[in-house]
Amino acid sequence: MAPVFIRSITLSSTWQKLAATRTVLTAAITTASTNAQNAQFRVDGGPTVLWPAGVSATLIGVDLSRIEVKGTSPDSVLVTGGVSRNVIRLPPPPGGGGSDAFFGMGF
Repeated sequence: MAPVFIRSITLSSTWQKLAATRTVLTAAITTASTNAQNAQFRVDGGPTVLWPAGVSATLIGVDLSRIEVKGTSPDSVLVTGGVSRNVIRLPPPPGGGGSDAFFGMGF
């Protein structure tokens, strides 16, 4: 069985790594739809990127220990992922709207 990674992060004014140690996998990162403020993300201490509430992105083959997040408490971010052998890209729903979805198979 492949490892599964699940972490809920309550945001604060301090940068927090998504993983404490090198953790390379396919991950979905989602800001809570109830967040009052934008979450701030950065990679390797670089420029800040703002994510509004309810935004989700799938990152394939990334090291979560290189990504940091901060924001306003009690806002939160959910990180879920695992090691996948096959990635299937699904088309957007009929009628448009939404973004493409990625699902890892072989967990």
